[in-house]
Amino acid sequence: MVTEWGSVDADGDGEVDKAETRLWMEFLRKHNLSHCNWAFNSKAESASVFKPGTNPAGPWTKKDLTESGRLVKDIIQNW
Repeated sequence: MVTEWGSVDADGDGEVDKAETRLWMEFLRKHNLSHCNWAFNSKAESASVFKPGTNPAGPWTKKDLTESGRLVKDIIQNW
């Protein structure tokens, strides 16, 4: 199991790298590895799934998700 992964720089910021994230997901799928995204929070950084101020109890809509959050949601929905 991959205990954590992200789609941005290791410090939690930077641009979302969709292409590299997709390659990583293909590797995990090919090798039947489970995984967990490491930023399921609303911290003010690009790795976070939720925008700052999002209610942690939900309900959540697309407008509550960051670019990284939308990518993670797509990965989960299409796994």
